[in-house]
Amino acid sequence: MFDPGKTIVFSILILASLQVSIAFGDGPECEATARWTPPTTGTPVHHYLVDADINGQGFIRISSSCQDTFFVFTQPNDTTIRVKVAGVDAANHVGPF
Repeated sequence: MFDPGKTIVFSILILASLQVSIAFGDGPECEATARWTPPTTGTPVHHYLVDADINGQGFIRISSSCQDTFFVFTQPNDTTIRVKVAGVDAANHVGPF
């Protein structure tokens, strides 16, 4: 059984296509953190685009300037979130989701 008082951590390697599903458990509200690792080849990542699909409603951009390698979600219980992340370099070239 999920403990809503604990944070769920996902480690994600950004290479090509990335999608992670986060399912929230029992309780009125809980927190989950999606984490990823920057690529080790190519140009350095300046920031990330983070898209999320909440309960199958379709992907929306939730951050276009995330400079961290994580994003924290706080949602009601019984929420499912799919996350896509793409790196953007200093020249504004966008990597794959």
